[in-house]
Amino acid sequence: MSNLDDVSLTMKRIESADFETKCRDLVEHVVRSGDELAITKNGEPVAKLSPYGQKQKTLAGLHRDTVRVVGDIVSPVYDPNERDR
Repeated sequence: MSNLDDVSLTMKRIESADFETKCRDLVEHVVRSGDELAITKNGEPVAKLSPYGQKQKTLAGLHRDTVRVVGDIVSPVYDPNERDR
């Protein structure tokens, strides 16, 4: 299994032909933002551009800013004193 098999669906992607023409700008974007970029050929990931020395994202931070919590996630979903319905 290669490292590219787990390329996130939310990762920004660019076709290799487009990457060639925009390479400098894309490298600058990756350096400034810390984002990773999947380079594709015919829609399939073939390479990944990421900032040098960047640590792998932890599972806890992997989806930062992509998940929104709605409501109370701390309280129990049922009342233990309530009878079964």
